[in-house]
Amino acid sequence: MPWKPQHTLDTREKILSSAAELFTHRGYDGVGIDEIMSDAGLTRGVFYKYFSSKSDLYCDAILKAAQYSRSQLLLHCKGDGGLLEQVEQYLSVEHREGKLAYCPLAYLVTDIAHQDEKIRDTYTQIFRRFVIQLQEQASDQVNHEKAIQSAVMMIGGLAISRALNDESLAKEVLLSCQQQIETKNDQLEYSE
Repeated sequence: MPWKPQHTLDTREKILSSAAELFTHRGYDGVGIDEIMSDAGLTRGVFYKYFSSKSDLYCDAILKAAQYSRSQLLLHCKGDGGLLEQVEQYLSVEHREGKLAYCPLAYLVTDIAHQDEKIRDTYTQIFRRFVIQLQEQASDQVNHEKAIQSAVMMIGGLAISRALNDESLAKEVLLSCQQQIETKNDQLEYSE
């Protein structure tokens, strides 16, 4: 008796969820297919029904991680979820520690540079979406260039803060990036 379509979707979703979290925290080379499948409560044989390779899974998993990260950060916004509130959530200690979300843009920035073109294309696609989302959340005066600057400051600030073993300095990096983005946004609003 064949599986129902919902079972197939649920199984694929289990694999993607496990892969998104494991890959985002440990990178492509830090996780094997067996570990992902075990974490999902499935056997390795099931893997090839859904994905042709580890690389294909990695692409889909980082897309899943980006979607999850965005939804979790928005969920934790206490106000209207505007740009500055999203910046504060993104550049928070909780995000740094993976308690709110695990953004693949910051968590995998060095890992992606060593991967094949397909994976780098997927990362580029996620970055482009991130910039567009920032631009859409900001006031009308924020142009594409300013959105890119904010995205780079957010991703870079989070990535650097995660690499530091000095908690105080890591918090300073996050706060400094928040303040710089807020200052730039304020300058744009009052420049008219």
